[in-house]
Formats: sequence, C-alpha cells, structure tokens
Amino acid sequence: MASDDLFFLRTGDETSTYVLVRLIGGEGALRADATLDGAAEGEGVEFETMRGDLPTVLRDANEFALLNGFDLRIDLSGNEWPAELGIIGNK
Repeated sequence: MASDDLFFLRTGDETSTYVLVRLIGGEGALRADATLDGAAEGEGVEFETMRGDLPTVLRDANEFALLNGFDLRIDLSGNEWPAELGIIGNK
C-alpha cells in the first residue's frame, strides 16, 4: 500500500456487500482481519476470512474487493490509522 492510497471507514449505511477490514490490537501490536459483510454478504462469492499483519490483510482484501467489484471499508475499532498505509477519506 502507498501513503496516498485512499480508504473509507464503515458508515453503517452501506447498502451493498463490501469487504470489511478491522484493526485489532493496539500500538506496537496492530493486526487486522477482513470479512465479507453487508446486504447480501457476497451473493455467492466465496470469501475466506483473512487474519494477520495489517499491511498484508489490507493488500489482499483490497485486491479481492477490486477483482470482485466490492467496496472496501475500514473499522478502526478504537485504533489509530497508520498514515504510511494511506489516507482515511471520511474521518
């Protein structure tokens, strides 16, 4: 991920399926998981929950979302967004 990549927080008003990346842990131990979430939860698309270090999960989740026509949303879960991974657009 590049520092100028743009990501959006989950609003709770999403009307279609999206890939949700949740930040887990805290400073120094930040990790992530990614799930398929939203209205129809994949509409028949197979998705295996991703877990691991934030940059890897974010990269893989973003790629899956792009290849399958889904939005990607971020849930900070009370954590700070690492600026080196990109920009949060609706903070």
